[in-house]
Amino acid sequence: MPRPLPLALLLLATALLPLPGAHACTSIIVGRKASADGSIYLARNADLPSLWASPPANLAHHPPRSRPLPFFSNANGFSTELPAPGLAYVALPMRPGSKAAGTGPSWEEAGVNARGVAVSATETIFSSAAALAVDPLNTDSGISEDVIPTLLLPEVKTAREGVQLLGMATEGAGAAEGYGVLLSDPKEAWYFESAAGHQWLAQRVPEDSFFVTANQGRFQTFNASNTDGVLHSRLLARVCAIMQLFTGLDSSACLQQMPLGVPVFPKPTVPLDFHDVARGLRDFFQGTDHDPYTSPHPEEQWRPVALLRTAAGHITRSRKGVPHALSVVLYLAQGMPLLSPFVPLYTLGLPPDALPVEMSGATNEPDPQSLFWRARRLQALVFQDFPLLAPNATAAILAFEEEVEEARRPAMEERYTEADAAGDAAGASEELVAFTRAVVADASRLLDELAAAAAAALGLDSVPPDSQIVEWLDAAGTAYGLHGPAGPAEPAKRGAAGHSGRRSRAQGT
Repeated sequence: MPRPLPLALLLLATALLPLPGAHACTSIIVGRKASADGSIYLARNADLPSLWASPPANLAHHPPRSRPLPFFSNANGFSTELPAPGLAYVALPMRPGSKAAGTGPSWEEAGVNARGVAVSATETIFSSAAALAVDPLNTDSGISEDVIPTLLLPEVKTAREGVQLLGMATEGAGAAEGYGVLLSDPKEAWYFESAAGHQWLAQRVPEDSFFVTANQGRFQTFNASNTDGVLHSRLLARVCAIMQLFTGLDSSACLQQMPLGVPVFPKPTVPLDFHDVARGLRDFFQGTDHDPYTSPHPEEQWRPVALLRTAAGHITRSRKGVPHALSVVLYLAQGMPLLSPFVPLYTLGLPPDALPVEMSGATNEPDPQSLFWRARRLQALVFQDFPLLAPNATAAILAFEEEVEEARRPAMEERYTEADAAGDAAGASEELVAFTRAVVADASRLLDELAAAAAAALGLDSVPPDSQIVEWLDAAGTAYGLHGPAGPAEPAKRGAAGHSGRRSRAQGT
């Protein structure tokens, strides 16, 4: 199905926004009545300042807790106690934490808890200098991307509760950086923006609309009387009023850097589905003069959505009217989603020991089994001659996803539902386990075959050794950093243990 016009225009518009210091992720939310089957979609590319700025985002399961748990940030001095009981959840931590330092897994880029609440954090955003002069950030011990999913997922039972809890934390501890956060449950979706040090504003995405953002504060006005669809900090209006007095700014537009007249909640021309959302995360202005990969322009100022320095892309699909175990699907593409397949994972029904090992243990050191490194090998090869190699690779990945989405996954859900209705819990669970194993195995085989085909097209006898792959990735990462007018962040170095040699305060997503 052709990409609906509004989504294309929104992606184009976000690329035109000024991105001061941005490392540049992109977020998409689709309301229930804007989707083809009544699903709610949350989607985001977790982009890094450089290829090796963080270890890969891996799947991790957190069991339920009966006791409180001390939590210490890996990014600054923030600490708290996670209350009991704590819900089980699956997340995508990019840092394993350190027992010696008393820190746990962090930078959990996205996750789904046992109640079906999905969180994706964060979209890095920036408050104006005037706002920060009135209400400064708390960089020493405030809330940062490092902690947000870890604070919310064990505790909240609805997306609205997640907004309220994050709002309380932001007002109490302050924000260490600017952040936009995506939240959903099977009933509704919200987008939360911090504003300056202790202010925040969240809006529910209208059911018939969708939302796109890329490193910009998107909320410029709010209706404080609409408590059903708008939540905000207690002093937000007062801070805006103070800024109006001292800066002459319109109080409805005082806190964030302004988008260029882009509608916040447009309505799609046709209903959106998984493939449309995935296409959005893979956009690189293909077919236009601003495509940076097919016809490189050294001075190109537009930043594509699809970036080589993406750690992972994820799409969370929440639904009503199906068994609980099927109600949330987390699609994960490790590495650059343009050249990595989205694998569907039923985090509410899949037993913890059935989480794919191929998606759970990657580091910054190459390995033979992870999907992440299988995808990175393909990406290193394709970027040796993108115009020649990308079309076949991307077409094969899309064909794989089409077959999984339109045939294999619906058939499995039908078998699961029949077993579940018959009271055969073990049989239903085995359907999920077998489906996941088969899809992951086929995705692994696909990436290996595409890498071999790319190597052959380049005139090579086989896929080069990993030392050459890493060298090519380094070169491509430098050539296609695509940081926009602000220039690149200081690059992190690959450490011997697969961790970056330098940790930035914000991972840049």
